[in-house]
Amino acid sequence: MIRKIKYRLLAYFIVLSTISNPHNLIGQDNHYYYVNTYELNSQDNYYDIYLKSIDLNDRSIQHIIRLGERGYISLKKPVLINIVGQKYLLSFSENGGFGKNSEMGLYTVYYSILLANDTLALIRSDSIPNATITILRQYPFEESFRFGLSSVVDHTQILPESEYSLNTNLNFRKLRGFDPSREPGGLRDIDGFEFLDRFTVPNLQNLFYSMRDSEYWILRLDSTANEILDSRILQMRESASIIFAFHPIRNKIYCFYLNFEQHGKFPEYEKNYGDHWITPEVLIYDPTTFELLETQEINDFTPENYPSVESGLADVVGDFIVYYFFDDEWMGKFYPAMLLIFDTRTNETTWLRVGWR
Repeated sequence: MIRKIKYRLLAYFIVLSTISNPHNLIGQDNHYYYVNTYELNSQDNYYDIYLKSIDLNDRSIQHIIRLGERGYISLKKPVLINIVGQKYLLSFSENGGFGKNSEMGLYTVYYSILLANDTLALIRSDSIPNATITILRQYPFEESFRFGLSSVVDHTQILPESEYSLNTNLNFRKLRGFDPSREPGGLRDIDGFEFLDRFTVPNLQNLFYSMRDSEYWILRLDSTANEILDSRILQMRESASIIFAFHPIRNKIYCFYLNFEQHGKFPEYEKNYGDHWITPEVLIYDPTTFELLETQEINDFTPENYPSVESGLADVVGDFIVYYFFDDEWMGKFYPAMLLIFDTRTNETTWLRVGWR
């Protein structure tokens, strides 16, 4: 059972730390991908929380660590922090309130810290009672994570919403505040695009993407990032998810159109296997001209192993483009948690079921 701590222990969270460059967390030589997921506990019909490492070269689950019983997973991927050349993962969950996999009772935030090398090692598991997470997010290549805790008793701040990291003793360290309306490296209000987000950091090609009129756009800006030099719309398709990424090693933009299923509380919104089906494919673009270079059909998922509808930016891990489908459809039921793995060397697509969502 995860050990509970007292509020007085929170005082040691804000201490000094030494953090090295995070850009190696998802680097060319890295072929591991990490996910949080649920697995059924057959003894009490609740779902336990697990962290798993995926070997992308083998397209297989390599390591599995149980983090806790019950509770709602706060972030689908663990936070990655690099401390003096060592890679650590942080996984958070909440229990006690109205939420998926949660039982009513003392509202508690749980967190685990793991060392991630060629294997996984659980270093610490702690909990903070009478607390709720107000924000938890880590952007791609961000050296810190955005985090905040408040009291469920009187709604006062326990940890203010700020950027945090870990110190060498693996305690939380507050770094700085942040503007909640801006993403790292993002831009606002350029030529009719309200928000522009970077594909990667660093962004040598000045490539951005944006949503306008319910459509995704890819954009290339000048060296000052003040003027749009070129743009292309990524057409949305009815009954399809759209996932995209820029791969710096291949120097190409990849846009995936994928099938999905939809199940939940309301029968009128059901979408079963084969309903309104498309031929899944990837469109590959030149990042400097936005010329369509090639179109490739890709593998579809199999029955009973399906993602829900999600759209947006995928992760780049070495030679691979990866997207973890984990959006919840309905808190009253669990659905397959699916990982899309695309090998840019061979244009081979793999669907891997990694747990439940």
